[in-house]
Amino acid sequence: MAATNKTELTHVDSDAPLRVVIATANAELGATIVDAIRSAGGEPIGPICVDDDVIAACKRHTPDLAIIDLALGGESDRRLADRVARSTDTPLVALSNACDPSTLRWCGRLGAVGYLINTDIETQIGPTLVLARTLARVTDDQQDEVDQLRQALEDRKSIEQAKWILMQAGQLAPAEADARLASLADKNKRSVAAEARAVLDASALLQAG
Repeated sequence: MAATNKTELTHVDSDAPLRVVIATANAELGATIVDAIRSAGGEPIGPICVDDDVIAACKRHTPDLAIIDLALGGESDRRLADRVARSTDTPLVALSNACDPSTLRWCGRLGAVGYLINTDIETQIGPTLVLARTLARVTDDQQDEVDQLRQALEDRKSIEQAKWILMQAGQLAPAEADARLASLADKNKRSVAAEARAVLDASALLQAG
């Protein structure tokens, strides 16, 4: 697969901006997402913190994407995401404060098109909106582009999971975990994403043992 140029994944190139419903009760986080969506060329709707209002917004505005915050309300927010999936045609992106395996599996079963970590919103929104735009227009000859965008999001997810493991194991700050992961990748002569997957594999082996 061809390498993906990061600069090509940060801004939505379209006459009509992507409409994105934001479902979160965290005002500060909601404001950050709104700013990131606008910076990426999208049109935010919200933030909205009432379940029925989220459903109504998805039906009324027919948005291109809905970002559902799973980090604050636990099972109640999972039920909201499930309601959006069952009652609307809106593609979903889950938002959480960490990548845990059970939530990732649940998102896969739900059919979510992406998974965001709320500690790094600004760098994730652009690729997520570009993926949503591509999915809306996909044809057979565009499948390679979709695969590249999906891989970029998968790489980001692996990196965030690996950073979380390094932070927990070494009591590191996020910036320190970033630097540690980059140092390991440089030492082992592989990409940061490949190094992240190696960290995840090693962690899984330790847990199995």
